[in-house]
Amino acid sequence: MGRPTKYDAAAIVAAASAIAGEGGPDAITMSAVATRLGAPSGSIYHRFASRAALRGAVWLDTVTCFHQQVLDVLDERRPTESALRAVRATIEFCRTDADRGAVLLAGRAAFTPDDWPAETLDAVIDSDQTFFTRISAVARGVAKESGVDKQLVYLAIVDLPYAAVRRHLSSHRPIPPGLADVVADAATRMLTPRPAE
Repeated sequence: MGRPTKYDAAAIVAAASAIAGEGGPDAITMSAVATRLGAPSGSIYHRFASRAALRGAVWLDTVTCFHQQVLDVLDERRPTESALRAVRATIEFCRTDADRGAVLLAGRAAFTPDDWPAETLDAVIDSDQTFFTRISAVARGVAKESGVDKQLVYLAIVDLPYAAVRRHLSSHRPIPPGLADVVADAATRMLTPRPAE
C-alpha cells in the first residue's frame, strides 16, 4: 500500500480558500498556499498546473458546496417555504464557512475564469445551470402563489441575503447567529402580497 498523500487537492483548495477569504482572490498564489501548508511549492504544482487552475478549483469547490446546501432545502411543491429556506441556507453557508462565503461574494470574474482548464469551466457551468433552473422554478412558484412580481421574488431570495452577509464578510467580522432569522423575516414581508388599495 502506498503512502498517504500529505498535501492532497482538497487540503490545497482549503488553504487557497482561506487565503482568498483573508486577502481576496488576488492573494492566491502558489507560494502563499505552499507557505500556509508548510509544503514545498512542487507539491502545489503537482496537483495544480497553474495559479489559474488553482483559482478555478477554489471557485468550483465553493459554488458546488453552496449550490448543494441551497438545493437540499428546495421543494418546488412548496415554493414560498422553499424560498425562505433558501434565504436561511445562504446566510448559514456564509456564517459557518466565512472563507467560502468571501469567495462566493467576490464573484466568479475575480477568479479569472478565462484561464481555467476546460473541465473546471464545464463543471462550474453545469453546477450553475442546475442551481438556477431549480431556483427559477421556485421563484416562479412563489410569484404564482403570492402574486408578487417575480423580480421582487429574486430580490428577496437572492439579492437580500447576499447584501446582508456582504457587510460582515467584507469587513472580516463574524456573521451574527441571528442574522438568518432577521433576513428571513424581511424576505417574508417582501413576499407577502399587499392588499389592493
